[in-house]
Amino acid sequence: VCMNDALASTLFGNLLKNAYLHNRAGGSIDLLITASHLVITNTGPSPALDTTAVFNRFYRGSNSEGSTGLGLALCKSICSLYGMDIRYDFSGERHVFTLCINIT
Repeated sequence: VCMNDALASTLFGNLLKNAYLHNRAGGSIDLLITASHLVITNTGPSPALDTTAVFNRFYRGSNSEGSTGLGLALCKSICSLYGMDIRYDFSGERHVFTLCINIT
């Protein structure tokens, strides 16, 4: 994907920072990178985030002290600008963010 450097840094920085900040003590963060996907998972606290609101401006999960609720909304906007899709899921006690690169 050809992207503006600052927007790429914001996108990936926010996703990695969230995985780190919202991980539980002694937990793990995993990255899976393929030609069409980037998947970032972390062992964060339950419950799952609200899948209908997680990418909305000012949405903050239950354990988000100091958060403005703008990081994931920025990620969503950047993905939309470049024709990518971003999804959230909670599976196997892990928060999962998947960035889908639409290859044409």
